[in-house]
Amino acid sequence: MSTLQTKVGEGLNIIQDTLQQGKQKVATVQETGQIRQQLELLRQKRIEQVLLLGNRVHQDIRQGTATDPSYLEIAEPIGLLDREIYELARSLELLQQNQKANSQCPTCRKHIADTDKFCGSCGETLATTELVELLEINCNNCEMLIPESSSFCPCCGFSLNGEE
Repeated sequence: MSTLQTKVGEGLNIIQDTLQQGKQKVATVQETGQIRQQLELLRQKRIEQVLLLGNRVHQDIRQGTATDPSYLEIAEPIGLLDREIYELARSLELLQQNQKANSQCPTCRKHIADTDKFCGSCGETLATTELVELLEINCNNCEMLIPESSSFCPCCGFSLNGEE
């Protein structure tokens, strides 16, 4: 009977050791997960701070207060991207305006032209929209065409106040 007890005791010890090792592994995995979360949070905060710094330097470059050649070299492609973004946004705006001009009757949903005063299908009176031609000038900084009434260039952010 003592050999049976010994074998059962050894088996129980093995089970207890295995359970203890499992608990340690679970605790390690949990701690690893918490550390990874903290790392990710700190990395995200760092990225936000780097972006804030970069935005401030970029703003200084736009205002002409940052003159370090290495900054200016890095900022040049950003200026090109700003111009491209501005041009595409203007194209999109014009397309959307044209789409509105070639819209549908609000009553019957039939196609109407921008010059129609009445719907040809149902006779509904249509609201007339006049296209206003905006006077444009070139920005002195990025040379993009911008509305004359602008105080700041919508492309590069350059202040136009006090300029001729």
